[in-house]
Amino acid sequence: MARIVDYADVLRQVEILGLRCVYYNTGALGFPAGETPHIAGWLGPDDPTIRPEMAANSVRVPLPYPKNLAEKLGNVWPAVIDGEAWLMPKSHWAFELDHGNGPWLAPALRAVGIDPEMLRPRTTGDAIAFTPGEDGLSGLVETLLQNLNTSDFSVLFPRHRLLLTIHHHQQLWWQAAEQETAQKLQV
Repeated sequence: MARIVDYADVLRQVEILGLRCVYYNTGALGFPAGETPHIAGWLGPDDPTIRPEMAANSVRVPLPYPKNLAEKLGNVWPAVIDGEAWLMPKSHWAFELDHGNGPWLAPALRAVGIDPEMLRPRTTGDAIAFTPGEDGLSGLVETLLQNLNTSDFSVLFPRHRLLLTIHHHQQLWWQAAEQETAQKLQV
């Protein structure tokens, strides 16, 4: 069953992993300055804004994009990545639930066992933790990919120096510390 991870605990884990918060109080995470992560992308529809060098590190998925991207994620986690997955907005929950995406996001959170009212007042990027083998992460990612217009979300894997961005253009972008991990994700 999914659970909420308080933002202070997210920040502690980010520090342990040697990562950083890119924007104050949010789930926008990254690698430290001077460290270049290895990138792997999973792409839905054509997107002319993708830089050519990034396209070389990506694979396309067929229609229906949200379903196939979410299924691909569900197949990779936990087969390639062990441990929990922590999903969070790259903004904060108060924005996402009150101004950004509340009408469809609140029911999606309820569907994975999270009371959106517990997150609505939080102006931080608290995480929703999923354990391996749960269908909840894939289902929520599919809903995000179907509905996001401007916001992005991220996933932290607390046992790994590995980040995932759920991009509103129906894309999943991985940042990995190890090239071997990125190569495993380019399938």
